[in-house]
Amino acid sequence: YLESCFPDLFRYSDAGIFSDNNLMKTAKGIFAKCRNLFPKLQNEKWYFVDDQEENLKVASEFGIEGMLPEQAEDVLQNNDII
Repeated sequence: YLESCFPDLFRYSDAGIFSDNNLMKTAKGIFAKCRNLFPKLQNEKWYFVDDQEENLKVASEFGIEGMLPEQAEDVLQNNDII
């Protein structure tokens, strides 16, 4: 869905992690795992695009800025990502 609505968005993406065995969004462990997968990027700003407010709230607990798909382009442009 996201790729069809926002075809340019994924060319700026470093990773797309949707689940890991028993961990799925909104499980806090999936966001912790994402952070641990990229230790060299711990001091960088992280962004997360999702269509569920609940997932965005959990991501924010890990210092990951969440946004709805319709907000993504503006947020990423305002932060000089795209």
